[in-house]
Amino acid sequence: AYANSLWSHIDMETGMPAKLTDEDTAGYVLEEKLDMEYAPRKIIVPGEPVKGESVIIRPHHLDTNHHVNNGQYVRIALDSLNKDCRIRQLRAEYKKQSYLNDVLTPYVSVSEDGIYVVVLKDEQDATVCVVEIQEN
Repeated sequence: AYANSLWSHIDMETGMPAKLTDEDTAGYVLEEKLDMEYAPRKIIVPGEPVKGESVIIRPHHLDTNHHVNNGQYVRIALDSLNKDCRIRQLRAEYKKQSYLNDVLTPYVSVSEDGIYVVVLKDEQDATVCVVEIQEN
């Protein structure tokens, strides 16, 4: 398996991106880029999405920071497909945090190539996460 991850360093008081300090980066070692295909940063939503069944966020969805664990967004997206998938490639674009008792609604699209894109939206219709799923 190969992975590429992009992160943002956020100032918890202002909610804005913050510059990394030497102390922030001391525990991380940057290695050579992997020889792999790098997908575009943004996930494109094809066609007209179909609204799925809403999910109420429960304690098992939460991480130690009391917001939805990133893997749980992926699980919710996969569950919204109502089928078993043999995943070849999975991409996720996290936009906003969700918390206990929030309601997320999946909107599912399929590209002409058979690639699924699931947009998870909150009750204010704001996009929380976009998940792209390519099957074998």
